[in-house]
Amino acid sequence: MVQAMYSAVSGVAAHQTRLDVIGNNIANVNTVAYKAGRATFYDQLSQTIQGASRPTGGLGGTNPMQVGLGVRIGSITTQQTQGALQQTGRPSDLAIQGNGFFMVGNGDATFYSRDGGFTLDADGNLVSATTGMKLLGWQASADGSVDTSGPVTPASSIRVPIATLTSVRQTSTVDFAGNLDARVAPGSGAIYERTGQVFDSLGNPHEIAFRFERIAPQGADGATWQFTTSIDGGAPSTAGGPNSGTISFDSAGKVTGWTGTVDLAPAGAAPFTITPSFKDISQLSGEYTANAVGQDGFPFGTLQSYSIGEDGLVTGIFSNGLNRSLGSIAISQFANPAGLDKLGTNLYRPTPNSGAAQVTPPGVAGAGRVSGGFLEQSNVNLAEEFSSMILTQRGFQANTRIVTASDEILQDLIQMKR
Repeated sequence: MVQAMYSAVSGVAAHQTRLDVIGNNIANVNTVAYKAGRATFYDQLSQTIQGASRPTGGLGGTNPMQVGLGVRIGSITTQQTQGALQQTGRPSDLAIQGNGFFMVGNGDATFYSRDGGFTLDADGNLVSATTGMKLLGWQASADGSVDTSGPVTPASSIRVPIATLTSVRQTSTVDFAGNLDARVAPGSGAIYERTGQVFDSLGNPHEIAFRFERIAPQGADGATWQFTTSIDGGAPSTAGGPNSGTISFDSAGKVTGWTGTVDLAPAGAAPFTITPSFKDISQLSGEYTANAVGQDGFPFGTLQSYSIGEDGLVTGIFSNGLNRSLGSIAISQFANPAGLDKLGTNLYRPTPNSGAAQVTPPGVAGAGRVSGGFLEQSNVNLAEEFSSMILTQRGFQANTRIVTASDEILQDLIQMKR
């Protein structure tokens, strides 16, 4: 009877702990990226009253007689399953679809979280809106390239300096498209001119006038045109000299190749060379339509906004129309994510049973992809939690009845003396 009371007391304690877990799950039903806990039981040591015996002679064997000594909490496991995504429309809100954790740091230590509620601080760092810890990853170089093979340290924050970061891009190519009139006779002196705008290393604009003249007749191998240029209204270049070139066509009027570059030496800016592209030019019997349709330079501009792609790449959008990579978010995976240690405020840290962090960009080596403008919701299933709460409550009540029954039997036993 006393043992029954002790067993029931252990049942009361175990069910109380399980109720604590359920209560915490329900309390965090609206916590961003919260992962529900699950409590399981196991029976404690059993007292053996009589051991088992093997069959002998005409008698069969007997099973052991054992009385259990109660119950204990076997495990409280964090269920690292995917939560639903809720759209927020904020570019700094992020959600991971799949495996992995965001890396955040305070400059001294690295922590891990599924909570993607980030915002920009006064220095342009992407930081957790809850803790202020900086989102970690790989910062882009000045030319927009990102090296994701390097280490990610507690100081590897990603900066998005809105309105303070400036950018220009020096022109390196000018693309032409359209038609040069095949009806023009070689050596006729007919010149077709078109002007395009390019930018130097300081973002200053310059005008280049391209003059096209047919110099070779149409034969079995096609025809040839030459181009000369003038820069910012200056004197035209000389055919065959610097800043000029030729364009060759086959008998069908398709480009077979071209030569020539344009060199600029603007005052105060670095000298640079432009390579024109004529791959989309034709030479057919029709009107002149050839024109400069594009170039890869940009004038001065400031960072206005940004976006974050599924691959974790943070792209800055500048006022001059330039889009440039600012950095890439890092994702960490663990062999056993359920083995991570919860620290509160949606943060985790590794334990000996979680394994070491495997750091990759999103979408690489099994890591989940990032959804910008979304937040991951709690994975708590209310219907499941309420069902578990009912069963836990009944288990708690049943164990208290054992305590009451044991107490009544003990009272009857003591009263036998009277």
